[in-house]
Amino acid sequence: MATCRRRPQAGLLHHSDRGCQYTSRGYRLLLEQSGVVVSMSRKGNCWDNAAMESFFGSLKDECVQRCTYQSHEQARRSLFEYLEVYYNRQRRHSSLGYVSPMAYEQKVLGQNRNPSVFLPNDGLVLTHHASDSVSRKAQRLDAESLAW
Repeated sequence: MATCRRRPQAGLLHHSDRGCQYTSRGYRLLLEQSGVVVSMSRKGNCWDNAAMESFFGSLKDECVQRCTYQSHEQARRSLFEYLEVYYNRQRRHSSLGYVSPMAYEQKVLGQNRNPSVFLPNDGLVLTHHASDSVSRKAQRLDAESLAW
């Protein structure tokens, strides 16, 4: 969904753990065709992917833990509403200065005419273009944002 809606430039960094869904040939080929640079956690090091672990914990607690979906479509709609309506636009994140990801992105983009770091509105991780030179400020934002 994020790549279709946002159409990121080639060089977008995609970080994940070493789960089979991310290491599969088909998934890696799709990323390569989109110009996405792949980054994976080191084997046995869950801290490399702490931001995603935190996100999935929030998703389970706030959205799906007590739900029994009657259909795939009902589950899809529920996840879409959680991500697009609540998580990215309304939910405040302590690691982002108690603002939503959308507000944080707008703040970063407003301060940086040619940003090397941005938080995708419908993405789940902080990303940057691997080919860009990342400023000290962007590196600090990147390190702080990975805590959520």
